[in-house]
Amino acid sequence: MSNIYQITLGVHATAGMIGLLLFWWPVIAKKGSDSHKKIGNWFGMAMYVAGASSLVLVFMLLTDPIAAKFGDQVLDEARRSAIIANSHRTASFLMVLGFLLIANIRVGTAVLNNKQDRTPLRRPSYLIPVVLLGGSALYLFSLALIHQQVLFYVFSILGLGNAFGMLR
Repeated sequence: MSNIYQITLGVHATAGMIGLLLFWWPVIAKKGSDSHKKIGNWFGMAMYVAGASSLVLVFMLLTDPIAAKFGDQVLDEARRSAIIANSHRTASFLMVLGFLLIANIRVGTAVLNNKQDRTPLRRPSYLIPVVLLGGSALYLFSLALIHQQVLFYVFSILGLGNAFGMLR
Protein backbone atom coordinates (compact mmCIF):
# COMPACT_ATOMS: atom_id res chain seq x y z
CA MET A 1 0.00 0.00 0.00
CA SER A 2 2.97 2.30 0.56
CA ASN A 3 3.71 2.36 -3.18
CA ILE A 4 0.11 3.23 -4.04
CA TYR A 5 0.21 6.00 -1.42
CA GLN A 6 3.44 7.44 -2.88
CA ILE A 7 2.13 7.28 -6.46
CA THR A 8 -1.16 8.92 -5.45
CA LEU A 9 0.75 11.60 -3.55
CA GLY A 10 2.85 12.26 -6.66
CA VAL A 11 -0.26 12.50 -8.86
CA HIS A 12 -1.84 14.85 -6.32
CA ALA A 13 1.20 17.12 -6.15
CA THR A 14 1.65 17.17 -9.92
CA ALA A 15 -2.02 17.94 -10.61
CA GLY A 16 -2.00 20.68 -7.99
CA MET A 17 1.14 22.25 -9.43
CA ILE A 18 -0.25 22.11 -12.96
CA GLY A 19 -3.51 23.64 -11.74
CA LEU A 20 -1.68 26.46 -9.97
CA LEU A 21 0.34 27.22 -13.10
CA LEU A 22 -2.72 27.06 -15.38
CA PHE A 23 -4.74 29.29 -13.04
CA TRP A 24 -2.93 32.40 -14.18
CA TRP A 25 -3.65 32.09 -17.91
CA PRO A 26 -7.44 32.52 -17.64
CA VAL A 27 -6.84 35.37 -15.18
CA ILE A 28 -4.85 37.37 -17.74
CA ALA A 29 -6.51 36.13 -20.96
CA LYS A 30 -9.47 37.93 -22.46
CA LYS A 31 -12.63 36.61 -20.83
CA GLY A 32 -14.63 34.38 -23.16
CA SER A 33 -11.77 33.84 -25.62
CA ASP A 34 -11.08 30.32 -26.87
CA SER A 35 -7.78 30.14 -24.97
CA HIS A 36 -9.48 31.39 -21.78
CA LYS A 37 -12.08 28.61 -22.03
CA LYS A 38 -9.62 25.88 -23.04
CA ILE A 39 -7.04 26.65 -20.35
CA GLY A 40 -9.86 27.15 -17.82
CA ASN A 41 -11.13 23.65 -18.63
CA TRP A 42 -7.61 22.22 -18.20
CA PHE A 43 -7.36 24.05 -14.87
CA GLY A 44 -10.67 22.52 -13.78
CA MET A 45 -9.52 19.02 -14.74
CA ALA A 46 -6.23 19.46 -12.86
CA MET A 47 -8.14 20.59 -9.78
CA TYR A 48 -10.54 17.63 -10.04
CA VAL A 49 -7.53 15.28 -10.14
CA ALA A 50 -5.91 17.08 -7.18
CA GLY A 51 -9.16 16.92 -5.20
CA ALA A 52 -9.94 13.30 -6.03
CA SER A 53 -6.39 12.15 -5.32
CA SER A 54 -6.46 13.97 -1.97
CA LEU A 55 -9.60 12.00 -1.06
CA VAL A 56 -7.84 8.74 -2.00
CA LEU A 57 -4.96 9.78 0.29
CA VAL A 58 -7.48 10.58 3.03
CA PHE A 59 -9.05 7.14 2.69
CA MET A 60 -5.63 5.48 2.99
CA LEU A 61 -4.66 7.57 6.01
CA LEU A 62 -7.94 6.81 7.76
CA THR A 63 -7.99 3.08 7.04
CA ASP A 64 -4.34 2.08 7.55
CA PRO A 65 -1.89 4.96 7.96
CA ILE A 66 1.00 2.71 8.98
CA ALA A 67 0.80 0.59 5.82
CA ALA A 68 0.21 3.68 3.66
CA LYS A 69 3.20 5.63 4.92
CA PHE A 70 5.61 3.02 6.24
CA GLY A 71 4.79 -0.19 4.37
CA ASP A 72 6.17 -3.23 6.19
CA GLN A 73 8.44 -1.35 8.59
CA VAL A 74 8.26 -2.54 12.18
CA LEU A 75 7.40 0.30 14.53
CA ASP A 76 7.13 0.28 18.32
CA GLU A 77 3.64 0.68 19.80
CA ALA A 78 4.15 4.24 21.06
CA ARG A 79 5.27 5.43 17.62
CA ARG A 80 2.40 3.55 15.93
CA SER A 81 -0.15 5.24 18.23
CA ALA A 82 1.31 8.69 17.57
CA ILE A 83 1.34 8.12 13.81
CA ILE A 84 -2.27 6.91 13.80
CA ALA A 85 -3.48 9.91 15.85
CA ASN A 86 -1.55 12.39 13.72
CA SER A 87 -2.70 10.73 10.49
CA HIS A 88 -6.32 11.00 11.58
CA ARG A 89 -5.98 14.77 12.12
CA THR A 90 -4.06 15.21 8.85
CA ALA A 91 -6.65 13.18 6.93
CA SER A 92 -9.50 15.23 8.40
CA PHE A 93 -7.79 18.43 7.29
CA LEU A 94 -7.06 17.05 3.81
CA MET A 95 -10.65 15.86 3.51
CA VAL A 96 -11.92 19.43 3.85
CA LEU A 97 -9.39 20.63 1.28
CA GLY A 98 -10.36 17.87 -1.15
CA PHE A 99 -14.07 18.60 -0.86
CA LEU A 100 -13.34 22.33 -1.06
CA LEU A 101 -11.58 21.81 -4.41
CA ILE A 102 -14.16 19.44 -5.85
CA ALA A 103 -17.24 21.36 -4.68
CA ASN A 104 -15.91 24.72 -5.87
CA ILE A 105 -14.86 23.44 -9.30
CA ARG A 106 -18.09 21.45 -9.71
CA VAL A 107 -20.45 24.26 -8.68
CA GLY A 108 -18.35 27.03 -10.24
CA THR A 109 -18.35 25.30 -13.62
CA ALA A 110 -22.09 24.65 -13.34
CA VAL A 111 -22.75 28.31 -12.56
CA LEU A 112 -20.77 29.36 -15.64
CA ASN A 113 -22.63 26.86 -17.81
CA ASN A 114 -26.08 27.71 -16.40
CA LYS A 115 -25.98 31.48 -16.10
CA GLN A 116 -29.68 32.01 -16.80
CA ASP A 117 -31.25 28.99 -15.11
CA ARG A 118 -29.66 27.72 -11.91
CA THR A 119 -32.15 24.88 -11.32
CA PRO A 120 -29.64 22.23 -12.51
CA LEU A 121 -27.55 23.16 -9.45
CA ARG A 122 -30.26 21.60 -7.26
CA ARG A 123 -29.42 18.11 -8.56
CA PRO A 124 -27.80 15.67 -6.14
CA SER A 125 -24.66 15.51 -8.30
CA TYR A 126 -24.04 19.18 -7.42
CA LEU A 127 -25.41 19.16 -3.88
CA ILE A 128 -23.60 16.07 -2.55
CA PRO A 129 -20.06 17.54 -2.79
CA VAL A 130 -21.30 20.73 -1.09
CA VAL A 131 -22.97 18.80 1.74
CA LEU A 132 -19.84 16.66 2.16
CA LEU A 133 -17.78 19.85 2.33
CA GLY A 134 -20.05 21.24 5.04
CA GLY A 135 -20.03 18.01 7.03
CA SER A 136 -16.27 17.57 6.85
CA ALA A 137 -15.78 21.25 7.79
CA LEU A 138 -18.00 20.78 10.85
CA TYR A 139 -15.97 17.74 11.86
CA LEU A 140 -12.73 19.68 11.37
CA PHE A 141 -14.14 22.47 13.53
CA SER A 142 -14.75 19.92 16.32
CA LEU A 143 -11.12 18.81 16.00
CA ALA A 144 -10.05 22.45 16.14
CA LEU A 145 -11.90 22.84 19.44
CA ILE A 146 -10.33 19.69 20.88
CA HIS A 147 -6.74 20.25 19.68
CA GLN A 148 -6.72 24.07 19.50
CA GLN A 149 -5.30 24.04 15.97
CA VAL A 150 -5.56 27.50 14.37
CA LEU A 151 -5.25 26.07 10.85
CA PHE A 152 -8.19 23.75 11.55
CA TYR A 153 -10.30 26.73 12.71
CA VAL A 154 -9.42 28.70 9.59
CA PHE A 155 -10.17 25.96 7.08
CA SER A 156 -13.27 24.69 8.87
CA ILE A 157 -14.75 28.20 8.79
CA LEU A 158 -13.65 28.61 5.16
CA GLY A 159 -15.26 25.27 4.28
CA LEU A 160 -18.50 26.08 6.11
CA GLY A 161 -18.66 29.52 4.50
CA ASN A 162 -18.14 28.03 1.05
CA ALA A 163 -20.73 25.30 1.63
CA PHE A 164 -23.37 27.73 2.88
CA GLY A 165 -22.61 30.14 0.04
CA MET A 166 -22.98 27.42 -2.58
CA LEU A 167 -26.17 26.08 -1.02
CA ARG A 168 -27.62 29.59 -0.95
